[in-house]
Amino acid sequence: MKQYLIPSSLSVFLFWAVFLNAQPIAPPLYDDARISKIFIHIPPDSFQFMLKNLVHTRYMRADLVYERDTIRDIGIRLRGNTSLNHRKKSFKISFDEFAPDRTYQGMSKLNLRGSANDPTMVREKLFYDIWEKADMPERHTAFAELYVNKQYMGLYTNLEEIDKNWLQKTYGNNDGNLYKCTWPADLAYLGEDQQKYKAIMNNPFTRAYDLVTNEKEDDYERFVLLLKTLNEPVDDAFAYKITAMLNVESVLKSYAIDVATGNWDDYFYNKNNFYLYDHPETGKFEFFTFDTD
Repeated sequence: MKQYLIPSSLSVFLFWAVFLNAQPIAPPLYDDARISKIFIHIPPDSFQFMLKNLVHTRYMRADLVYERDTIRDIGIRLRGNTSLNHRKKSFKISFDEFAPDRTYQGMSKLNLRGSANDPTMVREKLFYDIWEKADMPERHTAFAELYVNKQYMGLYTNLEEIDKNWLQKTYGNNDGNLYKCTWPADLAYLGEDQQKYKAIMNNPFTRAYDLVTNEKEDDYERFVLLLKTLNEPVDDAFAYKITAMLNVESVLKSYAIDVATGNWDDYFYNKNNFYLYDHPETGKFEFFTFDTD
């Protein structure tokens, strides 16, 4: 039998080529059978500035490490409203803030929610498990340990972003207007002037009826028509008109799940935390809840 000797330098090269190619890819962001680890590296003065000044309207540059993957120049900011004042902060991660159109595992953003109102840390995960079993649009959730500059920040719920990627996956298109509705979004009809609805504010920076797609057009015409229809007298014609504009089943299922899970910070009780998506292919608005901790 002939034996062939491989030069040592070549053998080292082949070893590393095989070794590197054999390295497994990072596990999915939303594997709910495991708790992942997310590491953020940000200049310490930037991070302290963010915490001290409750920076939630602009992103600060940082690097992110997820398992064996390193993503440079991500954006990070605080997220939330009243939760900004809690000791355990929530964060939003943007992969495309400083690198336009970049995604990681198909995601442009991550929501790392501290669940300050839920000591059990399981309400939101259980909510979306029930939500999915009710055949509502899936929203991925999983748990992650968060470290910032090697400091352990705690256990977080990693919640999928509602954006154009999610709309495309869920409805097969993302061309329609998506309105993020927060307090005091009571869906009252105020007349045909779109500006009246745009002027209702959740906070000094955010509209209560916030158009988060097609922002340049800033068109609320069909949204105003929906509110007009919702506030018409309930008669024989109402059922026909409202079902022509709104997926009523999505509303009723959302209400039922909110009640069953004790989610009171919603439209039903608090005029807060829901989306309306004007589906261009069906001509109907879709309704779904968010922020369910």
